[in-house]
Amino acid sequence: MKKVIIVAVLMVVAAAFSFTACETEKEVYKSSDEWVAKARQNVKPITMDTLKAKIERYDEFYLVDVREPMEYYPAYIPSAVNIPNGVLIFKMDSDEFWESNFLYTPKKDDEIVVYCKKGNRSVLAADKLRKLGYTNVRFLPGGWMEWENQNPTLYEAQLDKMSGGSHEEVGGC
Repeated sequence: MKKVIIVAVLMVVAAAFSFTACETEKEVYKSSDEWVAKARQNVKPITMDTLKAKIERYDEFYLVDVREPMEYYPAYIPSAVNIPNGVLIFKMDSDEFWESNFLYTPKKDDEIVVYCKKGNRSVLAADKLRKLGYTNVRFLPGGWMEWENQNPTLYEAQLDKMSGGSHEEVGGC
């Protein structure tokens, strides 16, 4: 009888412990700003100057634009691959996706820089990748908007390089 009681008590304690352990893993935020602030504590930024230098030196790293395609196609940082934040975790380890972009699938310790329009989506994206085991992920504070402010002609120069020459402006605006 004592053994049955002891086993029952142990089962109740184990069940209570497992429910408590699950409860501590839940994270609920009052706002998206609070969520981004919490994620920012876990990921590292990269400066605009450092990113620009890496691009100019042709350093090996993955530059991932986590904006939606309609944001990406009009303008992006040279050498970036577009993976919208909503599908990022599914495409990061997809050999088929990376092969379609003529790249190798990133290893968990490869350098990855993520950016978005202003920086907040990239913070969350970098945190997701960290949780997936990627150990060398950075985000670009200020995102595309800050990049364009600091490098207003770089995108156009990249287009000129790709097309083989400069283009005359057309239209009035």
